[in-house]
Amino acid sequence: MIHLIWSILNVLILVYFLYLIIGFITKGRKVFKTRFKIISIAIMSIGVAQLISASISEKNTKKIIIANDYKSKYNTKLEQFVLVDNLTFNIEMTLEYVVDQEKYITIESSTYLTGLISGYTWEFESLITKNDESNIKPEYIVHGTLKRNILGIPVYYESKTILTNSDL
Repeated sequence: MIHLIWSILNVLILVYFLYLIIGFITKGRKVFKTRFKIISIAIMSIGVAQLISASISEKNTKKIIIANDYKSKYNTKLEQFVLVDNLTFNIEMTLEYVVDQEKYITIESSTYLTGLISGYTWEFESLITKNDESNIKPEYIVHGTLKRNILGIPVYYESKTILTNSDL
């Protein structure tokens, strides 16, 4: 429920920012003549700064490459599953692996957010494989950081460690 409230708060701040921009263009400084003048100016300044910095920032690929040697030798398989299932968004993972002598070898992995992700970013940090013995489905420990943002600025960092079973 808190994820939904956070997303709604972000959408409301974004709508208020757009209202301030359009009002500033049409009415000028009169749009700031309210009792929330300081908050309005702060939201507009932060929003403009984020618009400018968004074009400069680089994308985080959220992909971890473990073993590139196997791609050319074996046929790779791809699996996708949900790590975290929330009311408003999911954290999902894609695994690329090969089976070598009845042993599952993970080649690369990536994670991403799906759903209503307004105000959230996910940073994939590490992947640990457990039970990589023959004929046993591997377990994965995924570690990452879920960031809560307001107008693109991280406000709260939540470290997450997720243990998941694969359906290989």
